[in-house]
Amino acid sequence: MLLRLSRTSVSSLRRNVASLSVSSGSALRNLSMEAAAAVPNEESEAPEGASGRSGARFGDFTLPAALVERLKEHSYDQTFGIQEQTLKLALEGRDILGKAQTGSGKTLAFLVPIIHRIHELRKNSGSGRPYSMLDGSGSPLALVLAPTRELALQIQTQADRLCPALGLKSVCVYGGAPINYQKQQLRNGCDLLIGTPGRLIDHMQNSGLDLSQVNIAGTCLHVYNLAR
Repeated sequence: MLLRLSRTSVSSLRRNVASLSVSSGSALRNLSMEAAAAVPNEESEAPEGASGRSGARFGDFTLPAALVERLKEHSYDQTFGIQEQTLKLALEGRDILGKAQTGSGKTLAFLVPIIHRIHELRKNSGSGRPYSMLDGSGSPLALVLAPTRELALQIQTQADRLCPALGLKSVCVYGGAPINYQKQQLRNGCDLLIGTPGRLIDHMQNSGLDLSQVNIAGTCLHVYNLAR
């Protein structure tokens, strides 16, 4: 699986959502890659042990103590190689493109830096709970795009575990589920929005979803989809 983590703008965000809704392959080719830092390919190019546990722990990075403790509660203490490499770059404010095998911890590799970034933005702005995103009064600060409902829900499961540790809220939108319930969740606001491109476009076009404040975005692509 490929992952991409980047600071973003509304215009590039709209292009990437539209691209990913067409096909995973075209989305990868169309993603803006300025200032991207490539994490070693853990399937063939990473140093020995990179695809397994690394020597670093989440507590070794400048992450909020409450987030580190929540990770430990869920048995996430020592990082995998992709997580260590991604955290080092993401905490420097770098854009990242990485590739790693299934089960190597990619979800946390991009989700932890995203949650940390949201926390920093909320702390620096002094803002409290997120506002509604359907009436022009608010927007999520981060967006994660996933090509399938299954992957979106997998990411949301981890977000549900970690976000509350910092008083943050995540929402997941995807096709095949009642759209009115999702609209209500969006009206209640969130800090992190996770979704599939088709359903995100539905909400942007028909529900008035506001993404103007999105500061950081992650994109996950299954490698096997790229050849289809």
